[in-house]
Order: sequence, then structure tokens, then C-alpha cells
Amino acid sequence: MSNCNLTQNFLADKTFPSLHRLEEIDLSSSNLSGRLPDWFLKNCTKLESANLRNNSLIGEIHLPTRPRSSMQIIDLSMNYIGGRLPPNLGMIFPNLWSLNLSVNHLSGNIPTSFVNMSELQTIDLSNNHFSGPIPPSLGSDCPFLMYLKLSNNYLQGEIPSILPPTSYLDGNKLTGTIPSNLSSGQGFSLLDVHDNQLSGKLPESVVEIPGLAVLILRGNRFHGDVPPHLCDLKELQILDLSYNNFSGAIPSCSNPLRLIYLNLAGNAFRGSIPRSFANTSTLLSLNVRNNQLSGGLPSWFGDLLHIRILLLSHNHFEDSIPTHLCKLPELRLLDLSNNNFSGSIPPCLLNVGTKNATEQDFYGAPFWNLNEGEIMFPYLIQQIAIDLQGVEFSTKGNTYTYERDILSWMIGMDLSSNRLTGDIPLEIGNLTTVKALNFSHNRLTGTIPVTFLNLKEIESLDLSHNHLSGTI
Repeated sequence: MSNCNLTQNFLADKTFPSLHRLEEIDLSSSNLSGRLPDWFLKNCTKLESANLRNNSLIGEIHLPTRPRSSMQIIDLSMNYIGGRLPPNLGMIFPNLWSLNLSVNHLSGNIPTSFVNMSELQTIDLSNNHFSGPIPPSLGSDCPFLMYLKLSNNYLQGEIPSILPPTSYLDGNKLTGTIPSNLSSGQGFSLLDVHDNQLSGKLPESVVEIPGLAVLILRGNRFHGDVPPHLCDLKELQILDLSYNNFSGAIPSCSNPLRLIYLNLAGNAFRGSIPRSFANTSTLLSLNVRNNQLSGGLPSWFGDLLHIRILLLSHNHFEDSIPTHLCKLPELRLLDLSNNNFSGSIPPCLLNVGTKNATEQDFYGAPFWNLNEGEIMFPYLIQQIAIDLQGVEFSTKGNTYTYERDILSWMIGMDLSSNRLTGDIPLEIGNLTTVKALNFSHNRLTGTIPVTFLNLKEIESLDLSHNHLSGTI
């Protein structure tokens, strides 16, 4: 036997005899339990691929005493394996090119013996209990390493100056700042360091990283101005600087950007949103919540024809809600709450998002994951596609999660805590698939429109603290 695939079976507490000729084994999602069997590592001398992911295996990893040069792929993810990684792991499997031990209970330091794996391309040690520093050798001495995921551990120390092209270091306890000489031997595509304890100013050297498509710095302690040279990252499509201490003006870029997702929420940005964003025809999501931005909403907002998520709450925007927003046919989430908007609600705004979208507008195979806490979706960079798999929209102090294809229609609108006056337009009935609607804490008058009866999908409705009359 050279291949054994028993995926999604019930093999609890079963063992296998020595199969010296076995080259590939797949026991993923098979309800295996008990201690991690060591026979497949010690006795199967020709084994090239071992997949035991998504079971209930416990115990520690025990390696054979002699090198297994045939082994190329090991996936033990989503189990309950504990203990430390054997320090000689790299010497026992010198030709390994994929190692996935994510979602286990492994602890201790990450061994430096990975440098002995000359063919190593992907490492996923995320969601464990690893501590200590990130070995610099992972970037400098693993020439073919393309993908490194160390998310959600207890790693400390500073970011190494050399990293693989795709590096997830988020959810740790890393300190210091982004190295001024940060580089990758093969060019960066993604750097995710969100939810660490990084601080300092964003070094201008970041803009010298060729090919960077995703930069996620959310939830750290960076401060100061955002360097204008960030506009020079021509391949940048995902930028998340949210929940830091950045201040000053949002940089204005002279060249068109390729951004599809921009999150600047939870900082101290002042001034207005730069007009240069009008040239960003690919932008799907813009979040500038919780800043100190001011002025009216510019007319060029109507040029963001593909925008689907527009979150502008908790700023100092003023004047009337512009009718330019009515030109956004694909808008699905609109949050203008906690500003100083005045005047009436434009009736045309209640026609926004009523055009049905096709699956091709939203779906692509997930490639990277970004969990913002308020919006979570995987997206495929290469095809500039977006798959909003779960959207969390907060209103009335509650958070509602909407799944899968809900973004084919308008699902959420929050205009609360402004100075809006006049009647609620009858066109409110056009939002037949809206899930959450909040017009509270304004100065709206008149009767509640009978067209509210058309809101068949409504889950959260707040019209409180106005001067409305009648019944729903």
C-alpha cells in the first residue's frame, strides 16, 4: 500500500500496523482520539505526506532517531497536541516543505533547527502557546520559505529584519517597531502584525518594500503622521492602520491607488478625506470611524461606484447628507452616526443598495483573512474579489452578524446621533431587505411612514429620541 485516505471516518482509538511502503496517509477529520500515534513517523520510512488534521489527538510529538528524507508534508493542525516542538525537528525532516501544527497546545520556544529544512516553503504554528522570540533564521536562513504564520501565540521581542514574503505575526506580544531595514529575499506580499505592542512612528522604509499588497498594523501603539510615501506602494490593496495613535492629515496621493480595503478607524486623524481617493476606482470598503475628521462630505464620494462599506461614524462631519451618496449602487453598509449632519434625509438615499448584485460581484476563493472586530471577510487579492462571509454591524449597543450572500442588498444604515430634521421619506419602504436601521437621536418629525411595512427582513430598528408620531 502506498496511499491511505480514510478522511471523515470514525476511527477513534484505532491504530495501524507498520506499513513500510506507505507514502501518503490522510486521516483528517476522522474522529481520532487518544495519544498522537508515533508509528507513522517512526515506522513508515517512505512516508511523504501525513495529514491528521481536525481530530482529537493529545500527547506530544515524538520523532524517529534517524532522518526521514522522504517526508515532505506534515499536517497535525486542529488537535490537542501539547508539549514543546522537538529541537531536532529540522534535522529529522530535512526535505520537509510544508508544516502545519496550528490550533494545538504546543508551547516553549520555536526551535532554530528549521534552518536545516532547505526545502521548507510554508510554516503554520498559529493558535498555540509558543513564547520567546521569533528566530531570525526563519527569514534569513530558509531561502524558499514563502509563508509564515505565527498568529495568536505569546511571542515576544522584536520583529526580525528579514521575513518571508507572506508573514502573519499578529496576536502576540511583540514590541519595538517595524525594522527600518525590513526586507524579504523574494519581495513582500503580506505583512500582518495586528494586535501586538508595537510602537513608534511608521518608518518611511515601509514604502520601500517592493510588491507589498497587504499591510495590517491594527491594534498597536504606532503614533505620529502617516508618511506620505505610503502612496508609493503601487501594489497595495489592503491597508489597515486602525486603532493606533496616528494623527495629522490623511495623506493625499497624487497617483491612483489600487486599494480595495482601507481602514483608518480609531486614530486621531484631522481634516478631511483627501480628494485623491476619488481616483481609487477599486475601493470596496472605507472605514474612518472614531477620528477627528470634519467638514462636509465631498461631492467626489459619488465617484466611488464600487464602494460597498462606508463607515464614517464618530467624527465631526457636518452640513447636509449629500445626494452624491445616492449614486453608489453597490453600497451595502452605511454608517454616518455620531456626527453633526443636519437637514433632511435625502429620499434618494433610501434607494441605495436596492440593485441586486450577482455572485460574481462578491465571491472569490478566500486567500487571506482579516478580522477587524466589526467586519470580517476573506478576500482574494489577485482577482480583486470580495467574499463577505460574516458581517458584524453594531447599532443600539448590539452587534448583529449577517452571513454569506446578505451583501447582495443593502443590509444596514445608521444615521443616528446627528441633527437631522423633517419627515422620514416614504422611500424607506424600498429597503425591503435591510437588517438594521437606526435613525435615533435626531430631530425627525411627522408620522412613521406606512411603508415601514415593507421592511420584511428588519432585525433591529431604532427611531427613538425624535419627534415622531403614529405607530409602526
